[in-house]
Amino acid sequence: MDTIFYIAGKTVWLLIRPETLLVVLIAVPLVCLWLGRIVAASRFLVMALIIMIAIGVIPVGNFVLNPLERAYAPNPPITQASSFSAAQNISLLPTQATWHRSTRLETG
Repeated sequence: MDTIFYIAGKTVWLLIRPETLLVVLIAVPLVCLWLGRIVAASRFLVMALIIMIAIGVIPVGNFVLNPLERAYAPNPPITQASSFSAAQNISLLPTQATWHRSTRLETG
């Protein structure tokens, strides 16, 4: 079930990506020109041009990132050193016997 959601999510994102929408806004006028619909093709080309200029001029990333940066503060500074030391906690390391243990589940 997780695989279906993964594939569906990737497919939906592929369809709604800004680059994909811009490619569609360029491809539709080509089809309209091929069919002889000059007015529809010019409307789509003007819309694509306006969107591309807006993306290039307006810092869209700042509009998205600023609210996230305000909502989630950066990691707080460490004021007191932790007493955890690798040399003191050497007993937490696995022993040699557990390193080569089989990871298969045994059914019985």
